[in-house]
Amino acid sequence: MKQSRRAGAREARRERWRRVIAAAEASEETIREYCRKQGIHPSHFYYWRRRLAEESEIAASPGGSFVLVDAAAQPMAEHAELELVVERGWRLRIGTGVEESVLRRVLSALAAQS
Repeated sequence: MKQSRRAGAREARRERWRRVIAAAEASEETIREYCRKQGIHPSHFYYWRRRLAEESEIAASPGGSFVLVDAAAQPMAEHAELELVVERGWRLRIGTGVEESVLRRVLSALAAQS
């Protein structure tokens, strides 16, 4: 329960910053002027704009989304070197020989979905 509240709070914070960024970009003011009037520190604005842009790039990149796979039709790794269970209950069985770059992309995509 505690984790889902945190996840909800994280998503609410992201949504708030999406609205702030959209409003600032739609305004006739400079970012600095908009932030001053709204009581937002400009460094916070730029941080969140960069962070949300990076998250959307990961989600939009090839391999940045997930598809449902019929696990019964796929051979299962009997002995994985590492089994990672993420917040949503998904299990990743990571065998030897997996490329580091592939694993990084998978973990980044999972982080963006949280």
